[in-house]
Amino acid sequence: MVTARIWIMDGHNMIFAIPRLQRLQVSDRRDEARRGLEDILRRFAVRRSERVLVIYDGIDLPSNP
Repeated sequence: MVTARIWIMDGHNMIFAIPRLQRLQVSDRRDEARRGLEDILRRFAVRRSERVLVIYDGIDLPSNP
């Protein structure tokens, strides 16, 4: 039996760990920071043939699709 791995990533923590994305986040360009992180993680998932789930928690979000 093969178990599929799903990477569950804390989006805000990752954004603040990547200087380029952190600068976007703190300059009120949050959507760009999230899209940038999602692009990075999408490439990671494709390269490794694995699934990635990004979670953005917090009260400042209008929605979390």
